[in-house]
Amino acid sequence: MALSCTKKKYKICWVCTPLGTKGGTIKRLKLWAKYIDKNKFNVTFIFSSPEKEKILCDFSKYNIKLKNIPELRNRVLMYIAGTYRLVKEFKNNKYDLVHSMGIRSDILSGLASKIVGKQKILSYTAGLYPPTYNLFKKFIYKALFTLIKTEIDGFISLSGYNKNNLANDWGFPSEKIYVNKIGIDFDQFNIKGRELNGSSFTFGCAARLATTAKGRKGIDYLIEAFNLLSKKTKADVKLLIAGDGPLRPLFEKMVFDLKLDKKIQFLGWVDDISEFLNQIDVFVLPSFIEGTPRSILEAYYHYVPVIATDVGGIPEILEHNKTGFLVSPGNSIQIKNSMKYFIEHPDKIIRMGKQARDYVAKNHNVKTEVSKLQEIYLSTIKNRFKNGK
Repeated sequence: MALSCTKKKYKICWVCTPLGTKGGTIKRLKLWAKYIDKNKFNVTFIFSSPEKEKILCDFSKYNIKLKNIPELRNRVLMYIAGTYRLVKEFKNNKYDLVHSMGIRSDILSGLASKIVGKQKILSYTAGLYPPTYNLFKKFIYKALFTLIKTEIDGFISLSGYNKNNLANDWGFPSEKIYVNKIGIDFDQFNIKGRELNGSSFTFGCAARLATTAKGRKGIDYLIEAFNLLSKKTKADVKLLIAGDGPLRPLFEKMVFDLKLDKKIQFLGWVDDISEFLNQIDVFVLPSFIEGTPRSILEAYYHYVPVIATDVGGIPEILEHNKTGFLVSPGNSIQIKNSMKYFIEHPDKIIRMGKQARDYVAKNHNVKTEVSKLQEIYLSTIKNRFKNGK
């Protein structure tokens, strides 16, 4: 007999802390909020952010309920006051499903579930879980996760890399880990055709300039590679770096000391990604750690091939010598050689750019991925009804 649920609309609670206004997480949530079927799901979005007014404004058009809970963000009081607030929230609203995003949200939702009674909880991870290389922090996170692990009914990951990380490092059953790829909203882009003249080339990178630790984006190696390239080619080459962060002054000084300030430009945060991608010929992402970068897929849709490091989920979306080139992290020579290859073979920019566009259009449509997300929601909820919970 086919399993059925008689409810017409299901109450979903998203929990995300902390939440910023830049990066992949906020983009993903906006797209989910935009395309989730409001006839099937009634979504309440619980978050904490120092930029709550902007988030409230940005999400107001999506017809979902928004709740900013500052206690979820306080590092000292989070696990006491934050858990207490979620206990009240879960008791008062009786959600059919809680979708928590990131390990802090998982721990808070799991602790609240233990107190109020078992909730159906799906977790979501976009990359390294937890997002830290600090061994002490990782130990604390693992200890807390152990307490609430049985409260988590499933994980949603962006890639096979994420899935293996959860199964191997955290011992979570692989059959309860669902892969839901990044979805790109093709309607939001404004693509303008560009022509290669064979004598000038613009490379671009978009990244947060925030850390020199193991999780860094490798901008220093990109600058070094560009410096080597500029000495080896007669072509007019430029590098545009979109993004911001506390390390920007350090990188700007590096560029100035290398006398590359006329060729390398720091753009800060770019709101219109099409305006940025329409200016470049090749996108470069030299990260040391990544999940599945949305920036690569957005470049693909603009017919821009990519040079990126062979880390995280990148090899699952970048086919070497077809949509771009994979290089080793921290290897300026390989980055330089890949950039030089495109300069010497401009026809490859066109060919690989077309193949990149075909790939993303076929495999990363946001409407398809949100539909799959909804299927995961319904499967998890129906399992709850099946088990009489």
